[in-house]
Amino acid sequence: MQIMLLSSGLAEYSAKVSSGDIEFPIPDNCPNPDCGAHHSFQGHGWYHRFACNFFDRLWQLISIRRYLCKSCGKTISFLPSFLMPRFHFSICAIIWSLLFGFTRNKSFGSLHRFHKKRLLSKIQVLIMSLRESGWSADVSCKCPIKKAISVLLGCYAGPGIEAFASKHFDKQQKALLAL
Repeated sequence: MQIMLLSSGLAEYSAKVSSGDIEFPIPDNCPNPDCGAHHSFQGHGWYHRFACNFFDRLWQLISIRRYLCKSCGKTISFLPSFLMPRFHFSICAIIWSLLFGFTRNKSFGSLHRFHKKRLLSKIQVLIMSLRESGWSADVSCKCPIKKAISVLLGCYAGPGIEAFASKHFDKQQKALLAL
């Protein structure tokens, strides 16, 4: 089970974790719907994963904080908002590759093809999330690619993609572009 931790980007997150200058908020209640225990968490170490921000081709091993619910035994991890569960590329990199593929007719191989399918299948959910954030672009066109471009640009508008991804996760209980 994951909780999104609002974070500015890969380099800043890594620097803060390395220096110990980051606080991981402990939830008041267990997010497991079958548990919901109050103040039942204890530190449960870290796990490590690779992340890539794509723009400067920086592959970095980052640490993700975990906690254990003493009541139900489930673990939760604080995933930085610039990442999606089970994906190496940052959300910015994925959206940038989609925009580049749609507008320049160039793709980054499987990265673009894979996420294009996910985006097109989740377009209405993203439109609803954007509308709840105050977005007001016209997406009445029938062309799915033009609609997708408008939605991707909307994801970048306002407070930024990481903040939008974090709000979307909190509301939908799924990561951006998750099936």
